[in-house]
Amino acid sequence: MNWAVQKLMSFIQSGMYATGAIVVLGVAALYLKQDSLLYYPAIGDMPLKPEHNPRGYRSPDDHNIPYENCRIKCEDGVTIHGWLLLHKDSLVQRKPTIIFFHGNAGEWSERAKERESERARERKSERAKERKRECQLPM
Repeated sequence: MNWAVQKLMSFIQSGMYATGAIVVLGVAALYLKQDSLLYYPAIGDMPLKPEHNPRGYRSPDDHNIPYENCRIKCEDGVTIHGWLLLHKDSLVQRKPTIIFFHGNAGEWSERAKERESERARERKSERAKERKRECQLPM
């Protein structure tokens, strides 16, 4: 082979080594940072714990929603905290249980306003049904 071809082959080989090194370093960085990339604990400057939230965003109790504290110990030693929100008629009638997983960033307070607006719609609907029943009563 002539000198130019040898130089070109050496240059290509060096580029392949450099590319391989960059790929290995990139994969290693992704592996080492995977927890912080996948399980981002907070959104913006939102607090990590409900007790650090402003009033009205600390627990369902702030919105007069009956609840029970639940702590679940996982196999890996991590304890998960949650709230069990029961329907007002759940002890009288069989009502389904909905398990809501809000994701891995943020916490309940971000959904409190959504739930409060749902409860307001439910109350409005119940009042409308009650008025309808009153109108249908025979005189």
